[in-house]
Amino acid sequence: MDYPPVIPMTDAEQNATYSEIAKQFENCFGTMPSFFARVPGRVNLIGEHIDYCGFAVLPMAIEQDIIVAVKINDKKLLNLANFDSKKYKNFSTSTGDIKIDISSPQWYHYFLCGYKGILEKCKIDDTGMNVLVTGNVPPSAGLSSSSALVCASALATTFAHRISLTKWQLASICAESERYIGTQGGGMDQAIGFLAESAKKHGFEWRNVEKLAELLVLLQKDNYAMISVVEHDLPQKSYTRKDLCSILEVTDAEFTTILSENTKHLEEFQLLNRAKHVFEEAARVRKFKSTCDRGNNEVEELGRLMNESHKSCRDLYECSHPVLDELVQTALTAGAVGSRLTGAGWGGCCVSLVKKNQVTEFLETVRKNFYEKRVKEYPEINVNSALFVTKPSGGAAIYTLQI
Repeated sequence: MDYPPVIPMTDAEQNATYSEIAKQFENCFGTMPSFFARVPGRVNLIGEHIDYCGFAVLPMAIEQDIIVAVKINDKKLLNLANFDSKKYKNFSTSTGDIKIDISSPQWYHYFLCGYKGILEKCKIDDTGMNVLVTGNVPPSAGLSSSSALVCASALATTFAHRISLTKWQLASICAESERYIGTQGGGMDQAIGFLAESAKKHGFEWRNVEKLAELLVLLQKDNYAMISVVEHDLPQKSYTRKDLCSILEVTDAEFTTILSENTKHLEEFQLLNRAKHVFEEAARVRKFKSTCDRGNNEVEELGRLMNESHKSCRDLYECSHPVLDELVQTALTAGAVGSRLTGAGWGGCCVSLVKKNQVTEFLETVRKNFYEKRVKEYPEINVNSALFVTKPSGGAAIYTLQI
């Protein structure tokens, strides 16, 4: 069975990496932490809006991470502090009174999701914890900072309660637990956080599926064949609610019950374009992974697939944004082999594939041609946080202090 590693830290490692966190923890709680839980952020290299349709995606764990420092308390209290206390206020609650406000989510609600998920799924008595949260995953940038915090919370809670769960079990619980705060995802963020290995990318078959992936299996066709099926069976570009109710032979009320919360209000549905995106993107993911697996340094092919993915997100799934399209084009002009939006879209960020010997010039060009002209209009932009280099990182782990 594959469990998150528990790594005793040497004094050198403590001083180099975690001593500042431990010192801040002591300032907050008057004692040193017992252990740290570390979960990386992630960037999705390719495979957008298909994981919740049952298809593989290809994320990469990044070097930027969320770290929580923890010590058990005997007061049945969950005391949460943030390293950036000026920006994020502290929070405390009884372990028996976990409430998560979906209407106005705060940073600590994501920790509560992981904590509550472990307690409910494992059916264990609650233990009080003092927790300090820190991290360098840029928020709201498509890098799963919130998912990483849920995962770090769940991992810390299991270790504090002396529970052993496999990486897959933790990933599954975290995917469900994030829904306490109203987030619907296919589980990709949580899976890469726990399952990533250094310098390795994973293609996940996440099988909490909706109908498109099931249809592919039932018809015994591959993604390319399904594209032809979609074009044949969905000749109209768009369908009204009335059209679909007639096709499905259901009432409008019955039709509404099969829609997700964020689509119940829609009167028109772009079925052809959306389905084409899903099947074509699923095919690109498989091709991207097989190209990586060959190990022939086929960078140009990977870049081509990323560029096709962005075009599909923009034109078929319509989840891009004009400014995001401009950023992608700026990245390509600056020398990226491939560039595409990552995360949900409708804003957010892009991921670019850049050759190592061109990174410095790439960063300078994007900074100058995209960010500098926006600083006056948006002075809150932190370019160093918004534009950065990363590489594949290891997955989630517990680090114990040697005191």
